Amino acid sequence: MPDRTRIVVVGHGMVAARLIDDLDRYADPAALDVTVIGAEPEGAYNRLMLSEVIGGRAAVDGLALPHRATWVRVLDGVAAVRLDRERQLVVDEHGDEHPYDQVVLATGADPRVPPLAGLEDASRWPSGVHALRTLADCRAVLARVGSVGRAIVLGGGLLGVEAAVGLRAHAVPVTVVHSGAGPLDRQLDAASATVLRHALRDNGIDVVTGGRAAEVVVHDGAVAGLRLADGSVVEGGLLLVATGVRPRSDLAADAGLPCAAGVLVDSDLRSLADPRVSAIGDCAEPPGGCSGLLAPGWDQASAVARRLARQGDSRSTGPTDGAAAPTGSTPEAAGGDVIRLKAKDLTVVALGTLPDDDLADTDVHVVTVTDLRSRRRVRVGVRDGVLVGASVVGDAQLAADLTATYERGLPVPADPAQLLLRASEGGGGLPTAQSPALIPGRATVCRCNGVAKSHIVAAHAAGDRTVDDVACRTRATTGCGTCTATVQGLLEWLAEVDGDPASTASDIDDAGLLPRVARPKHSARLGVTTPS
Repeated sequence: MPDRTRIVVVGHGMVAARLIDDLDRYADPAALDVTVIGAEPEGAYNRLMLSEVIGGRAAVDGLALPHRATWVRVLDGVAAVRLDRERQLVVDEHGDEHPYDQVVLATGADPRVPPLAGLEDASRWPSGVHALRTLADCRAVLARVGSVGRAIVLGGGLLGVEAAVGLRAHAVPVTVVHSGAGPLDRQLDAASATVLRHALRDNGIDVVTGGRAAEVVVHDGAVAGLRLADGSVVEGGLLLVATGVRPRSDLAADAGLPCAAGVLVDSDLRSLADPRVSAIGDCAEPPGGCSGLLAPGWDQASAVARRLARQGDSRSTGPTDGAAAPTGSTPEAAGGDVIRLKAKDLTVVALGTLPDDDLADTDVHVVTVTDLRSRRRVRVGVRDGVLVGASVVGDAQLAADLTATYERGLPVPADPAQLLLRASEGGGGLPTAQSPALIPGRATVCRCNGVAKSHIVAAHAAGDRTVDDVACRTRATTGCGTCTATVQGLLEWLAEVDGDPASTASDIDDAGLLPRVARPKHSARLGVTTPS
């Protein structure tokens, strides 16, 4: 029997976990020898939910990602320090050598730190200054937040706003310092960002916009505030840096591989200089550029898994047949067509594409409602009878209905203003998202993983009764987590109609049910206590 193809995966985050899971689905374990080297000791977990842990809305033991590939050798808590391409070895921090025929870099990204006095050396930040990229960061923030008079969040993007809301759960006043014109200004127009700013202030979160940070104010080795370029100081005993990420490509660059923002790869996700090296996720820079989003990283993992599975024991380093790997070069692959803010009692959803200016003369019919007093702003855009974009601040039900209409391609009224009217008010606008029985089986429930209602129904028919059970079979809820309530609602509905085949039979056609896998229960290793 030919030797097995040796594959070394560097990194064990969400994208690497998907690669391993898909290798188990597509490959013959007898043909592969797979080793995973992950620097974090906790194993693969849902990094997108860290702000929810800060706010006490997610349990740490629910962050562990389901796994099935027990035949894969996993070395967690071990950092890879060198890629020796000449000898085809990955060398770890202990000096152990891991030979490979193919190596996949899934090293993720590091926090992007702005040029700021006091933060020049990430290894020597003052006490009380943290990012929110790892469980270790989460642990450190939770340990400190109860002893400070005010917290500061540097950055008013999605993570910054989510983190600020999470910190407020500890009854700590929060100031968000954002260099842009308004919070979430990459997703919202100026007026919508203004409404959001007022909603944040109602919740005890001040937002300083146009504020360029200049220096961390330190007293006795600990952060005491943030000095802005105009000389003013925002006081606070906790500083959370949420100013984006940068691809972690040092290992590849040190090995002589071409890198720009990330590791440069072709459409097949192979390094431009070495076909034995692939890169996926945040560390990769395909022809379409770095997206910084999870969905394209998962697509890349699946594509590389299929390629490696096809290679089997051939050890081929040439191009493979089949479709090119998703690289994030299209809007769909970029995963940015529906953005939801994960924050308690605060609704922000942006979907599709809208003109920047409501009064722009385009082929998109834009209708807007602004109600500052109710902290609500809604914009919808329709082209040729199809909803092509919307943004919603402050109306959870309307956001859910618009999202359902957009995702399912449902027909919309000739007058887009009808989209802003509730069906319950007689407006004849949107189909409600509240009745599970009326949701078609093909309707997407979990966008991150492409899980439809039919998959949830089929999982229930196979015996799954909890959200964790469904996650282990379908992967639903293991991405951004915003579908968790929907999955729970479907399970409650299914429990009510259990025993009535007519209620669900049409939903499970071609559901493609997968076997359940294990969800690791390693909350003790994660070492984070969620707030009560």
